[in-house]
Amino acid sequence: MSETVASGRLPSHADLDTIAASGRGAAQCADYLRAVLVSFGTLPVRDEYLAAVERHLTRTLVRHPEYTELLKPYVRWSVLPRARRRAARAARTSGRARWAYTRVNCAVAFLTHLAGLGLSLPEATQQHVDQWLAEGPGTRYELRDFLVWTARHGHGPGFACAAPR
Repeated sequence: MSETVASGRLPSHADLDTIAASGRGAAQCADYLRAVLVSFGTLPVRDEYLAAVERHLTRTLVRHPEYTELLKPYVRWSVLPRARRRAARAARTSGRARWAYTRVNCAVAFLTHLAGLGLSLPEATQQHVDQWLAEGPGTRYELRDFLVWTARHGHGPGFACAAPR
């Protein structure tokens, strides 16, 4: 980024996102600089909560590249569109990002659990789902969203899963 500023070009949201991806301290600095540039009208306003969901997906896929084929389309075609609709109806809050993070994290945790059993999603049974849900916190029921999406798109069998509590 120093090359960007040295050349007389101010950083873009993409430049700042690249910096933010390098670590927590860098992310805080990049977010501060972004807020300053946006407040002065140098950068356009954007929905930072939706951008945070995109960054979370990117970080998750770096840690779990084996789930890219399922997670990327799930987030792009299910989680993000609903987050955008919610943003259009209500004020911007960090709760929207947490809502999306929980869905992504539940999907990863369940897929990791299945992999630990030597199974893929199409090989899983209702018993695997029920056992995983019963052994964890109530937030695990957010998995329902992922399971409905995978069944609708032919990535796995249809499972019965109670709505989140």
